[in-house]
Amino acid sequence: MQVQSTQDFLQSLRQIMQLTDETEIKSELASACERLQQLEYQTKILKMSAYEKRKFNNEYIMMQQNLAKVRQVKIPRKVFSFNTRKLIKQQEIQKIDAEEEVQYVDSRIIRNQQNQTIDLTKNYNDLTPELLQNKDVNIQNLENCVVILPNIETVYISNLKNCQVTSQKISSAFHVENATNCVFTVSAHQLRIHNCFQTTFVIEAGSAPIIEKCSELIFKKRDENGIRFFQEENKWKQIRDFSWLKNAHSPNFEVAE
Repeated sequence: MQVQSTQDFLQSLRQIMQLTDETEIKSELASACERLQQLEYQTKILKMSAYEKRKFNNEYIMMQQNLAKVRQVKIPRKVFSFNTRKLIKQQEIQKIDAEEEVQYVDSRIIRNQQNQTIDLTKNYNDLTPELLQNKDVNIQNLENCVVILPNIETVYISNLKNCQVTSQKISSAFHVENATNCVFTVSAHQLRIHNCFQTTFVIEAGSAPIIEKCSELIFKKRDENGIRFFQEENKWKQIRDFSWLKNAHSPNFEVAE
C-alpha cells in the first residue's frame, strides 16, 4: 500500500467524518491507523535533514491527534455518551505549517521535567483524573522521573531517560520512542516501541507488541495479584521485532518468565 501524503491523509479523515455506517467507519479508521504507521516506518529509513525531521515530527504528531479526534467523535465510548460532543468542522482538520507550534487536538501534554513524581491519578497542575480519563496523553523529554497514569485512551511517549512509568488501563495504544534505562509497567491493547535501549517492559498486552530499532530490552508479564485490565489473551511475550527478519530469536530483547 502506498503511503499517503499529509494532505491526502487529512482528506481521508474528512471523508470518514461523512460516513454513517459504524462498520465502515471502523474499517476506515483501522486503515488510516495502518497508513500512519507505514508513514512512520518509511520515514525512519530515509535520510533526512534536521529541518525535514522537525517538519515530519510536527506533521506526524498533528496527524496522530486528528486521527484520535475523529475516532473519538465517530465512535464515542458509551460510558461517556451523556457528554455533549461537537462534530469536527472541516477547517479544524487542517495541515499545520512546519514553522508553527504543534496544535494538539485531543491530548494532554507532560514534558521537560527532571527528578519529579508525576501522579496523574491525582490532581497534577491543571490536570485531573476526570479530565484525563479515556483521553490521549503525550509525554516528552523526562529524566529521572516517576509517572503514574490513570485509565487513558492512547499514550505517546518520547525521549525518556532513567524513568519509571506505570499505567492503569490504556484502552488503545501505547507508543514509546527514544527511551533509555527505563521501566514501563503497562496494560495496553497495543504496544509500539521504537529506538529504546536497556529498558524493561512489564506488560499486559491485548495484541503482539511490536519493537523496532531497539536493543537490550526485557519483557516481563504484568501480574499484580492476579489483577487483569483486559479480558482477552495476554500476549505479553509474543514480541515482534521489525528490525530482525531471521527466523531465529531476535537478540534485541529477552523474555523473563
